[in-house]
Amino acid sequence: MPMSRLASKAPHASVEADQAIGRGNALEDRGEFAAALDCYREAVAAAPQHPRAHLNVGNALRQLHLDGEAARAYRDALEIDPGYAHAHFNLATLLAVIGDREGAKAELRDVLRLQPGMVDKVLDAESFLLFSAAFRGDVDPEALAREHFRVGAALARAAGPAFGAWTNPPFPERRLRVGYVSGDFGNHPVALFLRPILARHDRKSFEVYCYSSTGEESAQAREFLTLVDGWREISGVDDQRVAEGIRADGIDVLVDLSGHTERNRLGVFARHPAPIQVTWLGYLNTSGLREMDYRICDLLTDPVGATEHLHTEQLWRMPDSQWCYEPWGEVQSVAQPHPADPAAIVFGSFNQYAKVSDASLDLWCRILAVVSGSRIEVYDVRESGLRETILDRFARRGVDPARVGVHARLAIHDYHAAIADSDIALDTLPHNGATTTLDALWMGVPLVALRGGRGISRSSCSILSSLGMPELVAGSEDDYVKLNVRLARDANWRQALRASLRPRLAASPLMDAPRFVADLEAAYRQMWRRWCSAPRCFR
Repeated sequence: MPMSRLASKAPHASVEADQAIGRGNALEDRGEFAAALDCYREAVAAAPQHPRAHLNVGNALRQLHLDGEAARAYRDALEIDPGYAHAHFNLATLLAVIGDREGAKAELRDVLRLQPGMVDKVLDAESFLLFSAAFRGDVDPEALAREHFRVGAALARAAGPAFGAWTNPPFPERRLRVGYVSGDFGNHPVALFLRPILARHDRKSFEVYCYSSTGEESAQAREFLTLVDGWREISGVDDQRVAEGIRADGIDVLVDLSGHTERNRLGVFARHPAPIQVTWLGYLNTSGLREMDYRICDLLTDPVGATEHLHTEQLWRMPDSQWCYEPWGEVQSVAQPHPADPAAIVFGSFNQYAKVSDASLDLWCRILAVVSGSRIEVYDVRESGLRETILDRFARRGVDPARVGVHARLAIHDYHAAIADSDIALDTLPHNGATTTLDALWMGVPLVALRGGRGISRSSCSILSSLGMPELVAGSEDDYVKLNVRLARDANWRQALRASLRPRLAASPLMDAPRFVADLEAAYRQMWRRWCSAPRCFR
């Protein structure tokens, strides 16, 4: 989430404090957050009533993943200057991260009251609130949809009038220009899934552009540059100019790959610069924008008639799956996990830790209670201060903390090695894994999917069904527990799965990139034909 370190109006600065803040800013810009924190604390010591010094202390603490201390620092700034809008904003984004949605909303209301001109920043924070709410099991799908519709309408109001006419020639079978918009053209799952598509688009029928708001160079982005007809760096470019550039490029089908995730450009889509606008891949939910025409999903995540009312978009269901998987580099399979202790049963959680909801833990601890002697390894815990919190969450459910391993985010090869060293991967709910589910299966590690009540709760179900493996799909929480326990106790079944999952995945539609790209291009073509048959295409 973005943070601000702008000055407040309170006149409590000093030369020494401002100099210390300047040094801290320079260190923070170089990524030296601990040293920056020392400078900011020096500023507080020099001028205890300087709210900007406290704000910067909070920012540095957040970079060091010390969220509790950061919240106190922001509140210290607000106690000195209650009208400090940037402190309200930074506190709001922090509260969103730690799950206090109502507190975050209250702070954002204060931001708009104090500085209406910060509406764009507030909308970014609202997007993050929507994204984080999807991880929670206590959020009603209809209520969450209404929140998406509210934020989508606010985005549209901030954008102003949308384009209602386009100069794109309305010829159904002509070569189409497709534009992909994302902030994740780097080392990110979105780039992993998009790579085989960009490499295989039919260039006789499609001209492909990428609009990147990533804001940094990467090997993946440099490779993408060679795979497309046009590359536009839009980081730091305002939405109106980006929209005008898309119109100048003559894009026919504009595809959003971010939704309400970080670095999204939904403000561009709110202006409707292309005749057809589609959201796909990076955010498994509605954008909330009336200007977004379609959302790509599949028949298993969004069965016909089940989730249409939760979307502003028309749902376009892919015939097999909405994912096309290609492993990131060469990763060798492992026949025997944890060879030093081959009889042990090791469960692994590989999704981002934010997805590990109380509902997930409740089920995992039921499994651990039955499978005596087993242990669980939890990965992607990015805040060092969270370790004790995680262990306490397990302990309160009757699991000895000695059975729980807590690990930070790993480099890609270490991540695959950690998966391979486990016996069973545990999926999260209500927000399932997708990349992590596929990675686990590629490494031969079985995973049980619990079929949930909304699209994000059926990702793993969709993936396993595409593999023709309904035996690993649970229809109830009790079945989820029983299937995981059976996997833990049946060594022969686990070994058979370990040997067969990778070849089975390789032979499935999930890794048939030519088939997937043909289906995706057919979808774009059919959307285009529909548009060409409508009167508005002749404006």
